[in-house]
Amino acid sequence: MNQKFCRLLNSVNSTIYEGIVKIGYERNTSISIYYDLGLLNYLLDSGYQTASECLTALEELLTELNAPEELLIIRLAKQRFQFTVTSKGVEKIMCQYENKPFLKDIIELARTHKFTLLDVKQVFERYDSEYLIEEVNNEEFQYVFSFKDKSIDEYMYCFNLNDCYYHRLLPYDYERL
Repeated sequence: MNQKFCRLLNSVNSTIYEGIVKIGYERNTSISIYYDLGLLNYLLDSGYQTASECLTALEELLTELNAPEELLIIRLAKQRFQFTVTSKGVEKIMCQYENKPFLKDIIELARTHKFTLLDVKQVFERYDSEYLIEEVNNEEFQYVFSFKDKSIDEYMYCFNLNDCYYHRLLPYDYERL
């Protein structure tokens, strides 16, 4: 796989997996998510000016990824890019994440609707003692966690300890808040 597509595919795969863990999955079903041009430029480390220019570049990804079977479909939908992972692609994502339990552990903690700062720290520490935590002044959340080693997970996890939920954001999205 061409290196320039790795961050994008990681984002697609982890977002699909997060949704499956949160709401479940019916076999033989495709799943769609949406990206805007700015986020795609961030993930691809590119500077595409138009959606059609970006879509043309994404054709290379589809050619590589969809041989020998179709796993991903990308199309424009109202100025956003619709990424549809086919049922075969979803099955591959599920297999890929069997050995990556961090995201599932975070979701299961949030699902309790009763967790503390210590609980969140313990989940992060199970995967690496070198993580970052920042107390923030935001009406949606009070703490932001991330790993120093972005190869573990590049997302920022924003926790609301009062209502016990989290937001999972790429640095690009976090900076836009």
